[in-house]
Amino acid sequence: MHQHFLSARNAVLLALLAALAWLFILLSLLPPLAAHSKPQVHAAPIFMPQ
Repeated sequence: MHQHFLSARNAVLLALLAALAWLFILLSLLPPLAAHSKPQVHAAPIFMPQ
């Protein structure tokens, strides 16, 4: 019973670690993709004085 609890807790910790790793990977990969798909060149002249 004690061994089963330890393995279950380790499985939960491993799942949390995997989810955090996926979140970190997605957060590090998504901003460059969004920056490449939506260039901010068109937003700059709006704030420039004419």
